[in-house]
Amino acid sequence: MNQQAARKRIQDVEDVIKKARRNTTCLFPGCSEEPIGSHVIARTILEVIADKGHVLTWFPRRVTAWDMARSIDAGQPLDYLYEKPISVGIGDKNKVTEPLFCRDHDNTVFAPLDDREFSFQAEQVMLLASRAVCSMILSTSATAAIYTAVAKQPSLHYSLSTPEPLRRLQGFQATELVLQARHLYAQIQATRDYDQLGWAIYLVNMQPCIAATYSFIPVEGNDAKAIINGTQAVTVADMVSFSFLPYKLLNCSICVISWLRESQRAHQFMTFRRVNALSEKEQRDLFLSFAFESPTLYISPIWWQSLSDEKREVYTRVHLEAYRRHDELV
Repeated sequence: MNQQAARKRIQDVEDVIKKARRNTTCLFPGCSEEPIGSHVIARTILEVIADKGHVLTWFPRRVTAWDMARSIDAGQPLDYLYEKPISVGIGDKNKVTEPLFCRDHDNTVFAPLDDREFSFQAEQVMLLASRAVCSMILSTSATAAIYTAVAKQPSLHYSLSTPEPLRRLQGFQATELVLQARHLYAQIQATRDYDQLGWAIYLVNMQPCIAATYSFIPVEGNDAKAIINGTQAVTVADMVSFSFLPYKLLNCSICVISWLRESQRAHQFMTFRRVNALSEKEQRDLFLSFAFESPTLYISPIWWQSLSDEKREVYTRVHLEAYRRHDELV
């Protein structure tokens, strides 16, 4: 293949990636307005952990086809592209926001979360979960489109980090579940029927240093394989939402885990992890591990630099391995 043809193939993949990451309609159910750049984690929260207006984060979803091609040409694994978190300004809408909601819904629906301190209210717990689920909608739909495009390009196919990604994608249709969850949270918000939710909130004796949030389906043992292969069904009730946020009022952190009250999988998750039986240090270590598994993760630069090289490497591996597992499931 000549150089011009190779460049065209890479650009074709890049065009698919850009289109997949673009959302043109507000994700609030029933709204057709154009979305603005929405913070998955409120800017006021990011300000607590920022250093001179900057935080650290990874951008696996923003890696381009050109980045992948250059990595392959250099004989480097894709992990090299995400070796270290990068510094981003908390006011940089291209890097700390996603096209989730129109201006009206972003400013009104999520005002209790964005415009006031976290006060452990049911509405705020629900809004954390709702926003995390909507962020997942972009992630899961983009992942499918990108893998499909990359798999058609022989020069890029082997850069995929997991075997048979398209089969796995078809085996676990998480997009359908998160769409159901989006409608369910909107109904809860409209009716204020918070009795449908279950949650646990923990004060963590740790300086404000991490802001992370995501929704996931907890799996233990062989569950993941069974779900991917279609031998074990999952429903919207199986989804759990996790947030680890700085809490300025007490100069500590908080962990918020929420689920639907009818969710047996959520209760099994809390029981299996023994969350309420752990010591303070064990809880802190567990919550940090979950936080670094989040695709939406922002880190205090000062705290990160205070860690040893070995500890930073451990957290980096946790984040990247979790992203691979996420791609396997979505």
